[in-house]
Amino acid sequence: MITKRRVYRSSKSVLSMTLALAVMFSSAVSAWGNSIETNASGGEPGAVVLEDFESVTNLFASSVRGKAELDLAERPERIYYGRHAAALTYDFVGSESGTSAAYLNFKDPDGSTGRSIPGSPKALGLWVYGDGGNHWLRAQLQDSAGGKHAVDLTATTSGFSWKGWKYVKFNVPSAIKTPLKVNQIYVTELKDTNKNKGTVYFDRLTAFYTGSPVYGLDIGGLTPMGAGESVMPQVYATYEGQTEPALLTSGVKLTSSDETIATVTGATYDTIEALKPGMVTITAEYGDAPRAQYELHITQDTPVPYELLLSGPLHMETSVTGDMRTSVVYSVYGNQTDPVWMTEGISYTSDQPGVVSVDQAGQLTAVSEGTAAITASYRGAATQHTITVTDPVPVLQSIELQGLTSVTVGDSFETVVSATYSWMNEPVTIEEDVTFTSSNSTVASVTDQGVVSGLKVGSARITATFQGKSSSLYITVNETPEHPKTEMRAAWIATVDNIDWPAKGVTDPAQQKEQFISLLDQLENAGMNAVIMQIKPTADAFYPSEYGPWSEWLTGEQGKNPGYDPLAFLLEEVHKRNMEFHAWFNPYRISLQGDVNQLVEDHPARQHPEWVEEYGGKLYFNPGVPEAQQFIIDGVLEVVRNYDIDAVHFDDYFYPYPVTGVDFPDTDTFNQYKGSFTNKSDWRRNNVNEFIQNVNEAIKAEKSYMKFGISPFGIWKNKSSDQAGSETTGLESYHAIYADSKKWVEEEWVDYITPQIYWNIGYSAAAYDKLIDWWNGVAAGKNVHLYSGQAVYRIGTTPEWSNPEEMPNQVKYNRNFEEVRGSMYFSSKWFALNQLGFTDRLKNDLYRYPALIPAMPWIDSAAPSAPKQPRANRAQEGVKLSWSSIDDETYYAVYRFDGRAAGNMQDPAHLLGTFRKTAGITQSYIDHTVAKGQTYTYVVTAVDRLHNESSQSPSVTITAGDSGEPPVDPPVDPPGNPSPPVTPPVTPPVTPPVTPPVTPPVTPPTPPKPPVFNDVDSIGWAKAAIEELAALGIVKGVGQDSFQPLKSVTRAEFLAMLVRAFQLTGEAELEFTDVRPSDWHYAIIASAVEAGLAQGIGGGKFEPNRPITRQEMAIMSANALTLFTDMKAQDEDGTLAKFKDGSSIAGYARNAVALLAEKGVIQGTGNDQFTPKGIANRAQAAVIIYNLLNL
Repeated sequence: MITKRRVYRSSKSVLSMTLALAVMFSSAVSAWGNSIETNASGGEPGAVVLEDFESVTNLFASSVRGKAELDLAERPERIYYGRHAAALTYDFVGSESGTSAAYLNFKDPDGSTGRSIPGSPKALGLWVYGDGGNHWLRAQLQDSAGGKHAVDLTATTSGFSWKGWKYVKFNVPSAIKTPLKVNQIYVTELKDTNKNKGTVYFDRLTAFYTGSPVYGLDIGGLTPMGAGESVMPQVYATYEGQTEPALLTSGVKLTSSDETIATVTGATYDTIEALKPGMVTITAEYGDAPRAQYELHITQDTPVPYELLLSGPLHMETSVTGDMRTSVVYSVYGNQTDPVWMTEGISYTSDQPGVVSVDQAGQLTAVSEGTAAITASYRGAATQHTITVTDPVPVLQSIELQGLTSVTVGDSFETVVSATYSWMNEPVTIEEDVTFTSSNSTVASVTDQGVVSGLKVGSARITATFQGKSSSLYITVNETPEHPKTEMRAAWIATVDNIDWPAKGVTDPAQQKEQFISLLDQLENAGMNAVIMQIKPTADAFYPSEYGPWSEWLTGEQGKNPGYDPLAFLLEEVHKRNMEFHAWFNPYRISLQGDVNQLVEDHPARQHPEWVEEYGGKLYFNPGVPEAQQFIIDGVLEVVRNYDIDAVHFDDYFYPYPVTGVDFPDTDTFNQYKGSFTNKSDWRRNNVNEFIQNVNEAIKAEKSYMKFGISPFGIWKNKSSDQAGSETTGLESYHAIYADSKKWVEEEWVDYITPQIYWNIGYSAAAYDKLIDWWNGVAAGKNVHLYSGQAVYRIGTTPEWSNPEEMPNQVKYNRNFEEVRGSMYFSSKWFALNQLGFTDRLKNDLYRYPALIPAMPWIDSAAPSAPKQPRANRAQEGVKLSWSSIDDETYYAVYRFDGRAAGNMQDPAHLLGTFRKTAGITQSYIDHTVAKGQTYTYVVTAVDRLHNESSQSPSVTITAGDSGEPPVDPPVDPPGNPSPPVTPPVTPPVTPPVTPPVTPPVTPPTPPKPPVFNDVDSIGWAKAAIEELAALGIVKGVGQDSFQPLKSVTRAEFLAMLVRAFQLTGEAELEFTDVRPSDWHYAIIASAVEAGLAQGIGGGKFEPNRPITRQEMAIMSANALTLFTDMKAQDEDGTLAKFKDGSSIAGYARNAVALLAEKGVIQGTGNDQFTPKGIANRAQAAVIIYNLLNL
């Protein structure tokens, strides 16, 4: 039996009225401590109000790495329900590194932790007023066993980004056992770069028990009435994500509990008529929504309001508008009713309309400086609200610290601090009164002027503080960069759910083969030397197998023969390109669905149901069943025996990742096989450990040269739970999935370990730099290679991954550590997308030279014999090399040196490539990249399957003739002249351009045979520009008949187009450390610098090979234009305002972008965006050059 009482409902806000809209509504029927709203059909409750935030009696605040305070907000702030809302003030500024959080904690009336939730709710919801802090909003639920479960209220870690009210709903995980409690709602911040402070507000926490999309009905405009009066109330519905309840104009049904006291009339919408004194309940129903009820009191005479409550701004600035909201309170039998927002019948006046004017709808306009009193009157009651008006004063909103994110030991760079003020259209550079600090001054120091210097390898956060606002840069410091001769460069090819291959729905063998060849070509072009190929994703097979059916991911139907042996084909294609083939098995996963009867009849899981467990809606082999473990090992050995794979690979799936509130169902297995173990977690880890050890031994017994590697979850343990753990606060694979990955390395049960470190540098919960350093220490001194598992799929997906330098910086940082032997990227399909130009960055910079895969001497250290009798001859295609082989080598490495003598074999700049041995014939290789008249010396080595390299062959020298194919323009840098890795720009050019040439450019002669490109028809918007510029020799193709229009263009390549277009020449002596006289672009950059088109980026660097951003391209183009004209932007602010992201254009680029936009030289990227930091492609560059020449 539920005892009912009234719960007061109103309207709310915590900041000034100009920031939010709200509606004040009537009350619902209520119960002890909770408000109950039943379904229209009766029965179980539709919704229960768990907390109305009218007091803080059973609430309190707490915090981690910060401060938190809890208070009540009241009018004149905007309030949604009742008279108050909870105000949670947090301050994360200056807190220590790591996750910060501010908690709103709940208690039951008896003082116990958490607020009890009756029944089995499907969801919870509440009104939340955000402050734009870009944090993570979460809640903690507690199940019947005391287990605690975090639930997300925002989908992302920065999703709590709105300002003003919003209705937030979050589902209760179905696996959590009831009865439940809600312990906390909290604001948390994982990024040290976003440690700010603010206040957020909460109102009316409610539990919902139906699937209705309506999370509340509210009756507005209904107050105590006098007999004979009539009123047409409004009914509002609350939906997820709304900023205010929505007025319902149809479909609402109102009923009266006593038609003799008050009746409901009206055909299209309901009117309530008061007939005689008394009390009735007015019920509002709308579909399946929880219904709303209001206790209507009727008196003989028209009731007089007890008081009026005003919500509105206390301060306004001239020309700003706002509004007033009036709620009315009545006294019935000595009890005050809940405030009801009134939209009609309110009269507003201002005693100083020349300061603040107000109309009868409550709309305010600040006219001039001064103070005004706004009076609201209703049915004989009146109240005042005072507003002070001042002229607009710029107020500091935020600052931004800009600079490099990576620096070399011994190098320095300048930072720039810009400040954003209210009432100002663009940021202002701040040069005084800024305080700079470094979180690790032994790694990177910073001067009072903001000059950062790299001191030793490591990472540090540089923070700038100005007038209470802070901004920071997280930087890594690297050793002087060198290109390694040996390095793992691999990509995962995922087949589960057709992630990478074959494409979903493509079942034709010929099409599958064509797709795979294309995918491999892309990976080879990006510089990969190995693939990790998923051949057993879900207890099935991509090959004929005795241990599982044909995979459904091949044909769409499990068990269906695809008509060929995919594994044999895949292996042949991979080895044809001299890439390693790592066969990737998922040992325990059976199916992505949870019904074993949906598997084919002869599936091992159906034949052995005692091995199988359903967990989280998926099927798994139970790792604790010895027979299941042996079956999996036998399935791996089937491939090892029958196919010439190079390695066996497992990923991070062992015991499944935990489902909230549900334990893996292996209690019976534990009782049967636990042996001496008394702790189930220890037993589970031992099951995995024994399995790993047994797999390794079985593989080596079958083929001693076979590698075995695992790519576990990136975190073993956090330091907080084990001093041997990493400086992280994330999920621990040791406890969550029982993967003791550190032990696998220590015991040398694997030949390589590839932790999946799928987080960005500086990520506070799990920083890439901290983890790779930790794993480097784990692998030190062990016969285990460490490769880094890196998330190429995350590039460009979030603000943290929107810096084009994030992934290149990870690669460069890896190379600081002796034990880090390379990278494996997830996953292959992303290389074709070239997100933020990363694929081009690999080809043109990081992987510009080939690399051998590191050898594993603990498996075998004997190198093959050197090739014999090398010969070099001129051929139509270039220089043809041939040699004899006398050993069982697997492939060859070919080196080339300028001149008549061989040089440093350890410098990969001389390595032309590696080439698979062709059995039974004399080995040969044709060098297509020779130049006429150039003398070269060649050396060949033999390499076995474990990458042990022979001594060099005798050298052979030849002078190339006319038949060699010339290199493309711009050519690949010749061997022997490597450029150091690039670094992102920080400051705009500050040196004014030199005096431009006095004579405008002369149109170059037209070549007799203009090139024809076969790949420009699909980009009609750029086709004409490309073809005309190609005919003039200003742009050039890539190869014989290709232009690759969507390929990113580097800084040097774009300058080459400009220099040719404007026929610039120069003899400047360049002092950039990354531009050498032997580089193809040296003269081009010299001409551009001398003419003032471009300058360096700081730190003595130019970054010629880095893909150019759109705003950099605009600056160079505008500089070229102003060499010969006096054109200037006429309306910079107005022009850039047309772009929604105009405020993101750097201050030093704004004039250039505006000028080009006004002249029609440059356009946006669609949807009114300019994308200033986006990577420009070759087609865009050609169009800009074309437009410049046609002004």
